[in-house]
Amino acid sequence: MATILQLAANIANAQASTGARTDAGKQVVARNAVRHGLFTCFDRLHPDDQTLVQTAYNHFRALYPEPGPEPQAATPPHSPMILI
Repeated sequence: MATILQLAANIANAQASTGARTDAGKQVVARNAVRHGLFTCFDRLHPDDQTLVQTAYNHFRALYPEPGPEPQAATPPHSPMILI
């Protein structure tokens, strides 16, 4: 259990931890959720830029093509490995 001094320190720290306040800071933290994958090749896709959207789509489809038929196990003991 936290002591009274720890609780007071937590409250004081929480007052300073309210997130970005300026527009520049908000732009920086807006990119926090960008992870590896589709958005590593393309910064930000604007829906009005159809050429860039189509290029990103084509790139994504090349990386992740339509799945084919489910693979069939040669023997029953191999079937769990194929499903993984």
